[in-house]
Parts: sequence; C-alpha cells; structure tokens
Amino acid sequence: MEYKLALIAVNDVNVSRQFYEVLFEQEVDLDLGWNVTFKGGFAIQQNFAWLTDLPQNSVIERSHNMELYFEVDDFEQFLSKLGSYPLIEFVHPPKKHEWQQRVVRIYDPDHHIIEIGESMAVIARRYRAEGYSLKETAGIIQHPVEFVQKAWSIQTEPARKLTYQDYLDLPEEPGYRFEILDGMLIKEPSPNVMHQRASRNLQRIFEDYFWKLDPGGEIFSAPLDVTLNNINVVQPDVFYVSGKQQTIVKDTRIDGSPTLVVEVISPSSTRKDRLQKMRIYQALKVQHYWLVNPQERTLECFALQDEVYALVASGMDEEIVEHPDFAGLIIPLGALWRKGNPAPMHDNNFPRG
Repeated sequence: MEYKLALIAVNDVNVSRQFYEVLFEQEVDLDLGWNVTFKGGFAIQQNFAWLTDLPQNSVIERSHNMELYFEVDDFEQFLSKLGSYPLIEFVHPPKKHEWQQRVVRIYDPDHHIIEIGESMAVIARRYRAEGYSLKETAGIIQHPVEFVQKAWSIQTEPARKLTYQDYLDLPEEPGYRFEILDGMLIKEPSPNVMHQRASRNLQRIFEDYFWKLDPGGEIFSAPLDVTLNNINVVQPDVFYVSGKQQTIVKDTRIDGSPTLVVEVISPSSTRKDRLQKMRIYQALKVQHYWLVNPQERTLECFALQDEVYALVASGMDEEIVEHPDFAGLIIPLGALWRKGNPAPMHDNNFPRG
C-alpha cells in the first residue's frame, strides 16, 4: 500500500487555490475542477459532503484537530509577505518555542490551521556559525545529533534579492499589483473603491496646492513605478516630485525618492505600509510620508527629522489637518471619504505670502 496525500475540505476551491499558490508558493500537480492537488503533497476538495455522502452540517469549520505544517528558511521575509496578503486571521502571533524555532499559526480561508515555522535545519546551521558544537546544538534545538549533522552538511547560498529587471520580467496578472521591497516580491490584490476614492480626492487637493506652490513639480499616482534603488520598486498611491527633482522623472518610471509619498492603507496592506515601507522610505530619505486609512478615517503625516520619521500632523473623521512644512496646505478629511467630487478647496489653500 502506498500513502498518497492529505485532502482538506474547502468551500471555494478557487479562493483556496489562490491562497496556497500565492502565499505558500504551492504548484498545482492536478486540477480536476472541484479537486486540486498540489505538488507539496495535499489536495483541496470543494463539495466534500457530496463526495463522501456525509450531511453538509457535519463538515465543521474550526475543528482544531489537525494542521498543515510548512517551514521557511527566512522567517522574517515570510512574515512580511504574510502582512501583504488580505484578511489573514491569526491563530496566534509569532512566538518562539523552547527548541528555538519561531512559528506562527494562521487560518486558511476555510479555517484549517496552518503552521509556518522557521526551518530547523537553518536554526541548526545558525548555532554552528555561532561556534556551538554538534552535541551542544542538538541539545539546544532538541533534535537528534544525526539531524544536526545532516543539516550542517548541506551547503546553502543566501537567497538572491530580486531587482528592477526581475520586476520588469514578471508576467501581467490581472487583478494584482506587484512591488519589490528589499529584494522580495510582494503581490497583493488591486485596491477597493474606498481606497481609490480617498486616493483620488487627496490627489485633487495636492494638485490645487502644489501647482501654485511649485509649477515645475508634478503629482503622480499609481500605477507608476518608482525605483528607489535596484531592489526597491514601489507604486505609491499618490506622490509629489518637486520641480528641483525633475531629473528623476523618466519616460517609464520615477528613478529616485520623491519629496512626498502617500500610501492609502487597505486591509491587506497595513503591516506593509506601516512597517515595511516606512522603514524603506525612511532609509532612502523620502522627506515626507503620509498614511491615509479610509477604514479608520485617519491621516498621519510623518517627516524626516534627524533621519528618523516623526509624526508632525494627524487627524481623523471630519477634522481639518494643516501641515507645518507646507504653509497653506489644508486637508479637510471629510473630503477624502466623500463620494463624488471632494468639497471645494478653502480660499486659503495656497502658500501665504
């Protein structure tokens, strides 16, 4: 007898297939419509009750009696990728076990538990690099000496960081946006209506203001590539390139750091925009970074001060935000959330003489 694979019941085979293909890089081995088998050694099945002649109400979600287990070599990189995937529900946040393995557990779209752990072989090699003996390492990670010995015998190379050229070589995929952050590919769904409404309305306010302040400057919006450097390629929602920066405006992209970048937060992008991108923009000296959250109806304005972002202005709901570094720029937040055209600009929404 030969064991073949594990099969899990799903409500929508297409949603689950996308989840495992995008987030876990699983390749499809066999597609039978309602049943999809992955090369990783498991399958997903829609209409499981029909297949097994079981009552539909006996197929229970959140049964909490099994899990799928994956290992990754770069745990931090996976957490960043996880932060860019929409509507992830955590079983528990990342934690570290006594055998020194960092793990996180999440639910898949059908509430099966998925565990993602840092590769034990990578952990074993880390202790070798720190000067621990074979026996000491085996004791620390609570694995047999034979396992550690095998892990140490494997020669590994650091993962290659993706570049702008890799980004250009990506195939078109309708319904998704791609970016490269610190050499890692980020793939996320296209934004929703609420996101686009806030982005469009803020762009109009910027255009009214900056065209008077800086006639040589330009306001751009996604989708337009910004190559901050060769391993950071982003598509900010709205951004301002000053007249003094016109050399970074190329025919097909912006090649350098804009003066001001705005990211409109979606449910799928909170971690990416608030942590990952903020660190990159700060390191690459984007002078002003704004975060707009249409769900929470908030605006936060950060500015570089001694090479570190400081919150210099903020507001929520229907408040009016004035920025200390842009005299006369008034952001009536109610206009960002409003359907249709935003409210007319204030008469003083231009630089004061």
